[in-house]
Amino acid sequence: MFRAIDSSSLTRGFGAENRRLVRNLVMVTAVTLVLCFAALIYFDQRLVKLLSHQLIEKSSRVISLELDSHFTPLEQGLIVAQDQLEGVDLFGGDAARAFYDIMEPFLQHYPEVSAVVAANSAGSSHFLIGDGDNSYLSREIDARENPRLGQWRRWQNGEANETWSRQVDFDPRIRSWYKNVTDAEPGTLAYTEPYMFFTAKKPGISISRKWRHGETDEHYVAAFDVTLEDFSRVTTSLRPSEHGFAIVVTDDAKLLGLPPRDDYARSEARAAAVLASVTKLGIPAVDDAFAEWEQRGRTAGIFRYRSQGQAWWVGFEPYEYLPGRRYWTSVLIPESDFLAGITRQRGLVIAAIAGSGILLALIIVVSAARSMRRELRNQVSRIERKLGQYRLEHRIGEGGNGAVYRARHAFLRRPTAVKLMHPEFARTDQAKARFEHEVQAMSSLTHPNTVSVYDYGQTPDGTLYYAMEYLPGLTLDRLVQAGPVPASRVIHILRQVCGSLGEAHDKGLVHRDIKSANIMLCERGGVLDVVKVLDFGLVKELQHTDAELTQAGTLVGTPLFMAPELIEAPDRASPRSDVYAVGAVAYQLLAGRHVFEGASAVEICAAHLQQQPVPPSQRTDQPIPPDLEAVILACLAKQPENRPADAKALETRLAACTDAGHWSAEDARNWLQQYQHELPLDDTHQTRAPLSNTELLVDVSDRLKSVSTATEVPPGQ
Repeated sequence: MFRAIDSSSLTRGFGAENRRLVRNLVMVTAVTLVLCFAALIYFDQRLVKLLSHQLIEKSSRVISLELDSHFTPLEQGLIVAQDQLEGVDLFGGDAARAFYDIMEPFLQHYPEVSAVVAANSAGSSHFLIGDGDNSYLSREIDARENPRLGQWRRWQNGEANETWSRQVDFDPRIRSWYKNVTDAEPGTLAYTEPYMFFTAKKPGISISRKWRHGETDEHYVAAFDVTLEDFSRVTTSLRPSEHGFAIVVTDDAKLLGLPPRDDYARSEARAAAVLASVTKLGIPAVDDAFAEWEQRGRTAGIFRYRSQGQAWWVGFEPYEYLPGRRYWTSVLIPESDFLAGITRQRGLVIAAIAGSGILLALIIVVSAARSMRRELRNQVSRIERKLGQYRLEHRIGEGGNGAVYRARHAFLRRPTAVKLMHPEFARTDQAKARFEHEVQAMSSLTHPNTVSVYDYGQTPDGTLYYAMEYLPGLTLDRLVQAGPVPASRVIHILRQVCGSLGEAHDKGLVHRDIKSANIMLCERGGVLDVVKVLDFGLVKELQHTDAELTQAGTLVGTPLFMAPELIEAPDRASPRSDVYAVGAVAYQLLAGRHVFEGASAVEICAAHLQQQPVPPSQRTDQPIPPDLEAVILACLAKQPENRPADAKALETRLAACTDAGHWSAEDARNWLQQYQHELPLDDTHQTRAPLSNTELLVDVSDRLKSVSTATEVPPGQ
């Protein structure tokens, strides 16, 4: 009556269901595995492309900044050298001694300069080259006497130990460094194409500059012969990835910066390879990259190509050192550098997906994908940390808008000053835009008496910074601590300040914070009392009309040096405002005291508005020439129209003073020997003006009225 239950059939039924379930699970897992594997490959390739572009762009920028920091000091050094040569008769009296005394410090200061030369339009010339430790060879050709006879001298420890004559075949007027500036305006800088130096037997370029002799009206040209060693020093030390590298080439694909290879460790090997064709490297990846670049029209850009079965990324970026003259940086990175750590993890992902269910497989895929991307980003992060350009060493100064640190450049090992702005400078997009605008305005200034800005940016925590040349020296507020400054030295300093401000004024820029703490005396190329104007951090562009970049109602600057019109209306800044501040600095140097002093910023501002300055000659025992005092008091006129129109107009009046030009290099050396122990030229002193960069966010007019009322004398007393 009853049918027995067949347990074996149930087992077979459950077995069939399990088999179907397993089969379906395997099929779904396989499909999921294939889809996830394809997605991993697709997104990994996209990520590799994105990160390759970022890394190549950053590497190219590093090289460009290195080239800037290489050329800018040399250009400024040549300008200083020319300024010294202008005051010497190069072809009269003991001209060879004068040329040696002027140019030998530059060969000492700039190791990349192998030789210096100067010539005039008559074909006469001077030449100086190093010949061992403290030994130099000089050659003088006086074309007026014999254009084919060279007078040679060997200098040892500052003395000419040997002298001889030799027939030469040298006409400077047919040399490229001379011809490049023949038709240019005086003061124009020119570069030659890279070539092999005849005397030094090294590849290099020549930087030249022309001037006109004031008495003879002849054209003179001075030039530095610069070796190309530093180009390769940058590229051989740069590894954008484990096997990636960079090179620098000319427009016609000749090598300037070499890749990192063991055989380039010797200077002779580098000299032999520089200026050779890029094909002489014998690197297939480079040959294929340049062949592809030729097919693409030799334009700037980043692209992917294949070399010997391997995928590479390469970027070509032009570096224009003069209008129409450029070099090319090329950064090459094998794609395998990014994918090396991914293959192993990808295999683990596949095995995990195959041995688990769909849900577990998806979880593992997502987790592994994130792990892969994290590992890839970590690799790139480690690479990018190698690209860090500056390492902070210690703080050397602090002001109202930030702190300045001594730093060291990662590749050139050159000391640099890095200014970290206070956090409020990065709190809003408006503040960041104002900072970027001000730094761009600063970097456009190239006068030798203006501090050079190399770079700017933002740290990972949001702090804004910019990097500038490092200048060990003495600020004017420390200089005056030794007592009032002689009139001739004050004129010498102020004329250089006017030179820096003159360029800014010509470009429509106003400094707005000229003060003794922002003017530094340095030693540059063996020359003492070279002025550098610092901290254009409050610079205002007269033609800039974007109200979003200005802090309305904010009085910025330093009250001790602030022009009256800036106190009444901060947006009325003009070149005459800077002239007023220069007058206040001059007053402090001559008298040893500020124009106006008070217990608070408001009292000082009130004095600038309402009181006439006491002549500095009445506040010091030091004699002050009447013509110089008249110029200073004209700068301190209450009404801007009664002051010199700008820095150039002020420099003209200073040059006409009786004491102008009386401060000599010997005077500067004697002063330094006397005071160097009391006021050492070090970088540990922190300059802190008590009212530096003060921002008065109060109703200044009401406060000034209260001060005026408090000081008014009641009737009948």
